[in-house]
Amino acid sequence: MLTGKFFPWPYPGVDLQQGKAELQGLFDRSALGVYSDPGLGGNLCEFVLYVCRLWNVNPWWVVVSGQREQSTFKTDPMAFTRSARVAWLGFVGQDVGRIVRPGYYGVYTQVERCVAQTAWMMGIEPDEKWPAYERRAKVVDRYYPGLIANIGGSVGVRTFHDMGEYVQLAYTPHLEVLETNMRIARDTVKVPPQYLDGMT
Repeated sequence: MLTGKFFPWPYPGVDLQQGKAELQGLFDRSALGVYSDPGLGGNLCEFVLYVCRLWNVNPWWVVVSGQREQSTFKTDPMAFTRSARVAWLGFVGQDVGRIVRPGYYGVYTQVERCVAQTAWMMGIEPDEKWPAYERRAKVVDRYYPGLIANIGGSVGVRTFHDMGEYVQLAYTPHLEVLETNMRIARDTVKVPPQYLDGMT
């Protein structure tokens, strides 16, 4: 399982260069290679890093989510279909499939939604950073040790003692996602081992 220590921003300070050195090649070789063209909205790897730094979230979480939902980092670039781009990271709602939520759709929008929702769930950003409407509109609780939440799916009512477990199950409420995410991180996208130390 990816534990809570995996999810916060892993690099020192605000410099994005270490993250870019680790991630840019992965993006370039993937189905997302076309988004390296600044003419198509800016370099996607840099955008992911910027948004993650803004919210203090580990950019490798975006990579794991993209691989889990759309096999993004393993797929032939021509296979990254419009349907895959619409809900790239799966942050369109809890276990809802392709519903009509155009405000949540799109590659760049999905990055913003994934990262901001993750920051909200982790409780790593103060409430003051969120407009009052956003604070009232959240459909998931912020994590705290011992949180009791009805996640649904195969999870149901559960007491959470690890932030990482809660973040992973809130949008994909099936217990197997914990093992799936760890397998993707370690074997498929090959997250650097220092970010996975002590996780099983």
